Amino acid sequence: MRRFPPAALVAPLAALTLVLAGCGDDGSGDGERSAGTADEPVTEFTIVAEDLRFDLDRIVVPAGEKVTATIENRDRGIGHNFSVALDDGQAETEIEAGPVTQTLRFTIPEPGEHDFLCDPHATTMRGVVEAV
Repeated sequence: MRRFPPAALVAPLAALTLVLAGCGDDGSGDGERSAGTADEPVTEFTIVAEDLRFDLDRIVVPAGEKVTATIENRDRGIGHNFSVALDDGQAETEIEAGPVTQTLRFTIPEPGEHDFLCDPHATTMRGVVEAV
């Protein structure tokens, strides 16, 4: 029987591990990075701004209830904010350079989807708040 030396197995196993890790998601089945579900919406969440990206793409909240968002800007010296487009205007934090933590409270009265973004980096830092 032919045996591979242990060192010959390390590289293929390491490569396989990287490939499988890259194909993973958060377990939601849709590849999105989210907080809350239609069955379990959240009234509090934390969203992290780091490397010019938010760590969440989708946030599900209950319609008609006050929601508290904690925004952690971890990008040193880079200004970010968190802005939610509501039917009657914007709910948003000020643009502040990180590292900084901000809090935003808002209510979405009716079910529906509302875009969120970071105003200075709207092409890469965006997502959806869904009220259910």
